[in-house]
Amino acid sequence: GLRTTREPLQEAAEALQRAVESSDRLRAFVEAIAAIDLPETRVVAALCLAPLLPTDDEEKEGRSWETVRAFVASSSLLAVREAAADSLARAMEQGSVDSWSRAFHAWSSDPDPRLRAIGPAAFAALFGRGKAPEKLFEGLQLARRLADDADADVRRQVGALLAAAGRKQGPAVARFLSRLREDEREGARKLAAETAKRLSGEGDRHH
Repeated sequence: GLRTTREPLQEAAEALQRAVESSDRLRAFVEAIAAIDLPETRVVAALCLAPLLPTDDEEKEGRSWETVRAFVASSSLLAVREAAADSLARAMEQGSVDSWSRAFHAWSSDPDPRLRAIGPAAFAALFGRGKAPEKLFEGLQLARRLADDADADVRRQVGALLAAAGRKQGPAVARFLSRLREDEREGARKLAAETAKRLSGEGDRHH
């Protein structure tokens, strides 16, 4: 696990991005520190990914997808993958939600649960900051697809997506959860009930 809290690692990542203006140099730095066998350096590398993920044409989109796929597939620590999801959310805020939605859909059937989980985690970070509310439908589509996933972390990230969206767009998410409670998959029904209870409890505490 991490021996350092997230805040100084976030500050280090931001300082690195300010100091290195060239994307090629930043990529070289990120690749170098990601190769160091320390969780903290890999978290900093993950937090620096956002500027390296352009998707404004097909070639750049393919390279960006591969950058994230390779990074996530080589990350055994949850904190590193969550930092990568945060970077993805920041990249998505720049208008590339549709591109990443396609990637997440493709990865939702990948045998590696780390790749299946990264999409819900990125949407959770995006919606948690109140960004891209118009993309709720895409996030909920991914949540429905993975609601009964065999991996516990994937299900946890789907729950985080639904909770983050529910705090900002409660009625729409409540309708989604109501339909999900009628799903033929037992795991999906259970996740819907747990998320509805979670949101209800958070609402009670706020009153």
